[in-house]
Amino acid sequence: MANKGFFADHQFTLLVTLFHIIFITLFGFFGKYTAEALPNDLIQTPELINSKYPLFQDVHVMIFVGFGFLMTFLRRYGFSAVSVNLLLAAFTIEWGILVRGFTSEQFSEYGYFTISIDQLLTADFAAAVVLITMGALLGKLSPTQYLLVAFIETPAALITEHFIVHNLGVCKKF
Repeated sequence: MANKGFFADHQFTLLVTLFHIIFITLFGFFGKYTAEALPNDLIQTPELINSKYPLFQDVHVMIFVGFGFLMTFLRRYGFSAVSVNLLLAAFTIEWGILVRGFTSEQFSEYGYFTISIDQLLTADFAAAVVLITMGALLGKLSPTQYLLVAFIETPAALITEHFIVHNLGVCKKF
């Protein structure tokens, strides 16, 4: 078998490493936690924990466990379905928080964006969109191609969500 070159042999590893170096840098420079997320004894918000955390927990379990094991019905792609599901869910949640943060009014005004449970929940919904696409394409793409699909589809999902919620007024913010 002919040697295809270093990049061709390691393109997935290099791409994931590059994306995560960029993500860590962007989160470090531009991401800030909300006051509710900071470890401070003065701020007690049980209503936030009681109202939003169960919703986040349910959606998060659906993303990581539900979608992952839903795809195991295919005998030939069961193991790859679970592993690609975990990869895409983690990648899309990170990328979704960044895209949503950079397009927020807060970023344009102050130069940073906040990371809150609302941002995590919205990123989970963007991950659901990408994982539905993964289910349709299961067994047809390589992990590198799935990663590129997630990179392109996440901003499209967030733009669509913004249009539906803000312009059409279909549902109120959670």
